[in-house]
Amino acid sequence: MAFSFLTSKEREHYQRIPKNMEESSLLKYFFLNKSDHALINSFNGHQTKVAIGLQIGIIRFLGYLVDDWNLHINSDCLTFILQQLKIDDLSSTQLSQYGSRPATRTKHLQQILRHLNYRRWQPLIDEPIIEKWLIERGMEHDNERWLLEKLCLKLQFDEILCPSIGTLERIVGGIDERLHEETHKRLSFLWTDDVLKKLDALLDFDTLKKQTLHRWLCTAPNANTARVINQTIEKKFFYKNSKLILGIYP
Repeated sequence: MAFSFLTSKEREHYQRIPKNMEESSLLKYFFLNKSDHALINSFNGHQTKVAIGLQIGIIRFLGYLVDDWNLHINSDCLTFILQQLKIDDLSSTQLSQYGSRPATRTKHLQQILRHLNYRRWQPLIDEPIIEKWLIERGMEHDNERWLLEKLCLKLQFDEILCPSIGTLERIVGGIDERLHEETHKRLSFLWTDDVLKKLDALLDFDTLKKQTLHRWLCTAPNANTARVINQTIEKKFFYKNSKLILGIYP
């Protein structure tokens, strides 16, 4: 079963290099150090050298290499790399012709990953580990987009080349049921008969409030009037003094 939660525009965001690149980002991710130059100079041809330099910067910046990156490269990134390599006769049109043979691009990427101490995503090894990590993060914050963003940052920090956004979206979207199971598991020691009765009482209709206690507690403040402020204070005292809160708080 597919788990999709991103819009087409959001998914495209992960599949394109930003058009506007701040100077600080250029210097941080696309500056070529001595080691980078040594790798680049091991290749022949301006086109290949520039392509290697750009891929180094993109992976440092994003943690992955977007599809058809050479067709949508940021002009600021290209200019910055050209200046560092002292190359002034390469156009974006020439760059679009880079790696016409898939085997060549694959070989180059392997060399770049070794250079950056990155490794490829290994589904059988990485997915179970990532799912456990996501469940822990999901217990804190179960927003799928937030989890996806944190997952991308984690993989980048761990120097693992991110797989496709569709793969990550499937993994994040697929843990929802497991989060419910984990929540029930962690709270199972609380489910005594006494606590269950107290929880049931939250669903009883309160004649004074003319609604259930559950609905009353869930209603968020929507104004700063005296009536709303008094209701909020009343709820605070209810939480503090009532033994309905699972018997944890006095």
